[in-house]
Amino acid sequence: MKNKNRSRAVAFALTLTAAVMITLVSAAFVPIEESKLYRSVIRLRVIANSDDEADQSLKLAVRDAILSGSHGLFAGDDIDEAVRIVGASEPELLAIAGRVLAEYSADYGARVVFGEEEYPTREYDGRIFPAGRYLSLRVILGKGEGQNWWCVLFPPLCLGGSHTGGDGDSSESERYAEPTNRTRIRIKLLEWFGFY
Repeated sequence: MKNKNRSRAVAFALTLTAAVMITLVSAAFVPIEESKLYRSVIRLRVIANSDDEADQSLKLAVRDAILSGSHGLFAGDDIDEAVRIVGASEPELLAIAGRVLAEYSADYGARVVFGEEEYPTREYDGRIFPAGRYLSLRVILGKGEGQNWWCVLFPPLCLGGSHTGGDGDSSESERYAEPTNRTRIRIKLLEWFGFY
């Protein structure tokens, strides 16, 4: 019985030590630039009412209308100006979403939320945006219980990935999310241990 309790105590101590080591090692690979990235990017999400095929199609129609109808939203020379523009865009975005919802005779409305939100690691146009808490503009359709579409609103990477014909400013976007070996090591290490 003593040996069994001792084995459990040793196993617990080893597990605790491993957890502490993983935390310390992963923190060592987080570049300082990553925290700056979180404060210099605005993400955009359009969240569907449900996963129903019609609701998912409607989500994409709202996305297309936003991308083609609100070019001023994708402006700003720096993050402060972009935050000001996005913060003032709620009425315009609600009007765009409302027009599309009415056109499709949807029996629900939309709401817009601008604030911080947790995002997983994503890649846009070959640039890795690590998991973390970003400024986020969310256009929520109906109950907002369906799959969502997302992109990087500032710097404007949304237009490059949409069918609206915009090509984005790759030189501008490259300075924000150029992947580094340290970022990739951190992500792989944390993914390996199940943190992502």
